[in-house]
Amino acid sequence: VRQIAGYLLFVWRYRLKLKGIENLPKSAPVLLLGNHISWIDFALIQWATPRTIRFVVHEDYYNMLIFKWVLIAVGAVPIRPSNSRNAMQNIVSLLNKNCVVGIFPEGEISTNGELSDLKRGFEKILSESRDDVVVVPFAINDMWGTF
Repeated sequence: VRQIAGYLLFVWRYRLKLKGIENLPKSAPVLLLGNHISWIDFALIQWATPRTIRFVVHEDYYNMLIFKWVLIAVGAVPIRPSNSRNAMQNIVSLLNKNCVVGIFPEGEISTNGELSDLKRGFEKILSESRDDVVVVPFAINDMWGTF
C-alpha cells in the first residue's frame, strides 16, 4: 500500500514535511481524523505513515472504475451516507482488530480550503469501539486547489 501511495506522489511530484508522526502508536487501534483538501489526501497520509490505513470512502467513488482498483488495493472501506450502518460495523470491527482507520469527518473535499462542519459518525464509531482506540488528528496544509 505504501509503495502504491509513494509511486503516485512521485509521479505527481509532491513533497511532504511531516510533524508529529511519532504520535501514531505502533500497534494500538487508531482512528485518524483529518481535513479533506484534495483527491490524493489518502495517498499523502498513507505514504507518510508506517502502518496501513483503511480509509473510509464514499461508495459513489468506490464504485467508479477509474478509482475502484486503487481503493480495493489499499483496503478502503466504502460508505453510503444514507445507509452507513454496515460501514460503521466494518470500521468498528477493524478497530477491534488493532487496525488504523482514516476518516475525513467533513465528508467531502473542501470547496474553499477551510475546514467544513464535521459529520458526527466518528463519535458513534468510538462509542461502539474498544476503549483503547487512539484518536490521532491530522491536518493537511498548503494543498488546497491541487489535484
